[in-house]
Amino acid sequence: MERSIGIDVSKDTLEVVIFDGTFSKNMHYENNLQGLAKLDDTIRNQGEAETLITMEATGVYHLQAAVYLYEKGYTVSVLNPLKIKRYSEMKMLRAKTDSVDARTIAAYGFHEEPCYFTSKEYKKEHIVQLLQQIDALQSTELENSNRLHALKRIPGANEQALEIYRELVRMMKEKEREVENKLYEIVNESYADEYRLLKKIPGVGNRLAALIIGYFGKFENFNNSKQVASFIGLNPSPVQSGISTKGRCAISKKGNRYIRKIFYMAALSASKYNKACNSLYERLVAKGKSKKLALIAMANKMLRQIFAIVKYGRVYDPNY
Repeated sequence: MERSIGIDVSKDTLEVVIFDGTFSKNMHYENNLQGLAKLDDTIRNQGEAETLITMEATGVYHLQAAVYLYEKGYTVSVLNPLKIKRYSEMKMLRAKTDSVDARTIAAYGFHEEPCYFTSKEYKKEHIVQLLQQIDALQSTELENSNRLHALKRIPGANEQALEIYRELVRMMKEKEREVENKLYEIVNESYADEYRLLKKIPGVGNRLAALIIGYFGKFENFNNSKQVASFIGLNPSPVQSGISTKGRCAISKKGNRYIRKIFYMAALSASKYNKACNSLYERLVAKGKSKKLALIAMANKMLRQIFAIVKYGRVYDPNY
């Protein structure tokens, strides 16, 4: 690697550092197409060199920069922010500013071997967007179903109001079907092999399989299933000081709430149909553990199965 460019992305700005292993140069651009065009000109004026552009995944704000620079022919890497945080802690950096963050990202790209952003990343982002749309539509449908149910209990309820709620519920269901069809069309076109392997795991349905592909791909940014559990918020979070333990150990819930919800629902199915998960569930309940705790343990068990199958291309073995 001859040149590493780190970009700290925010809603409106791009803090950029060009690093060659010894010297670094700070620059500042707007996070829009005009700012990216100026950044492109600056990089090209630096002369020919093997270049890696690295940035953190910051919601949706990094996507325009990642796609623009990728289409310009640059090698781009989009990192889990937790990796940069841990890298910064390892280097014992004390300051926390945009320029320091950009310099840290550039150093990480220069010294480490991050995964590269590819054209499939677009499709993964589309899958995430469609999953979020389905979740929003289902929430709206449930909200209007509850209002319809409540209104029906009122004597002499206005028929026009009732019909409006019925129509809203019908519309939400229709839109859900449309979005789901588009979602599974993208999954089957671009990730057929991964989708097929995931669906062979008892308890993994269409929604969870699509979620794994959209949010995690092949788990390129994770070294083990424990890291994924922490990202989701399924990891245990004990509170202890000296000989004092404050309450029962619970999951951290610091991760992605939507992913955690889908995993929990999948665990309900796995408790009946997934041999390894069912065995774990019955063993924990027999020991006096709560059913909720057993379900969370099963969600972690499913996650370990999913991680091994997707990351290493294995086929599900019920007797493993």
